[in-house]
Amino acid sequence: MLPIELEEQKTNDRFLAHAKKEAERWVGLGDAKNYQQSQYDEKHVAITYESPKPMSESDEKRLEESKTSLIGFNIVGWAVKSFQTNAVADGLTLDQAVTYAKGVDNRDAFVTFDESASSPQSVLASVAACVIRFSDPQGKDFKWAWEVMARVEAMREPDDVYGGAKIAWHPKTRLVIALHHDRRSASPRPDSASRLLRLALHPLESVSDFAFDALFVDKDEHLRWIAGQLAVNLCTVHRAEFTDAKWDREPNRKARAESLRAALIAFEKNDIGPMPTLPPAWVKGGARGRRRMPDQWQPLFVGFVILFGFFVVSGFSDQVGSSAASSVVPASATFQ
Repeated sequence: MLPIELEEQKTNDRFLAHAKKEAERWVGLGDAKNYQQSQYDEKHVAITYESPKPMSESDEKRLEESKTSLIGFNIVGWAVKSFQTNAVADGLTLDQAVTYAKGVDNRDAFVTFDESASSPQSVLASVAACVIRFSDPQGKDFKWAWEVMARVEAMREPDDVYGGAKIAWHPKTRLVIALHHDRRSASPRPDSASRLLRLALHPLESVSDFAFDALFVDKDEHLRWIAGQLAVNLCTVHRAEFTDAKWDREPNRKARAESLRAALIAFEKNDIGPMPTLPPAWVKGGARGRRRMPDQWQPLFVGFVILFGFFVVSGFSDQVGSSAASSVVPASATFQ
């Protein structure tokens, strides 16, 4: 008997054909003859199931995709545990992880962001970050790992990306880890600092915040200061204007781009300028109508949180209470 739940399904040929196919595929599960028992070890036995009906080509494809996805989840989880413990986790060696990652690579892996945590790009980025973090810089896979990071950096984001989405496995978080580790090395790459500054403007807040975490614990106090200036500039946003039946956010995009350009120039020239001037905390509104800031700037609270963290981690903790300081410093085990 087919699992019909709605009256309309009784006359839906497409549904009936699919339901019949599924029923035929799973009917063998109820027959004890299809189960075999074998000795697993001295205390345990193994029960295995063998379908009386051979798998179709589509079923075999789905099974293979499921296997690939599960392996991907395991490797990404292994990488996360390695980052958290600051050592290569048990269960895999770096060589084994690299071999698998190279096996799932393809030329389109990093064309655009794939939200699946077990996708080839998630596996590749996670393994490459592990290679950069834990292997010898002269090792055979170190160059490959940085090539993967270059592809991650060039990867396009969807046009409709939601900035508040929490995507801990995003490949660019792995790029942040790699760049931060490189900045801690004896001979960091000449462009690692500028790449981190660019990531601070990533449209996904979790990536942007992670980049600021790395910048605020950098060993170069000049870079920390530049990051603080950038954070202050990003504390405010230009008000979007509603014109031609749509919101025009171009002024804010231009302001953010200009803030990044100024930060990159200041870092390149080793220029230590003053902190940008903050907008007024209060604006007096009119007697009627909506209150409107005359300069069309609006405070953004999260930026002030980032800025406070900057002062704490860059040696200014004597200006704030120790209890407040401990609550703001990022507790990421990655940055050790």
